[in-house]
Amino acid sequence: MRSTRVLFVLVVTLVVSTLAAVVVLAAVRR
Repeated sequence: MRSTRVLFVLVVTLVVSTLAAVVVLAAVRR
């Protein structure tokens, strides 16, 4: 169960960082 929790946190962090990168890219393109 602990491994699943770590994996979930890892996936969430990856998604958030990807979203942040997209937002930054969009801001730079503007």
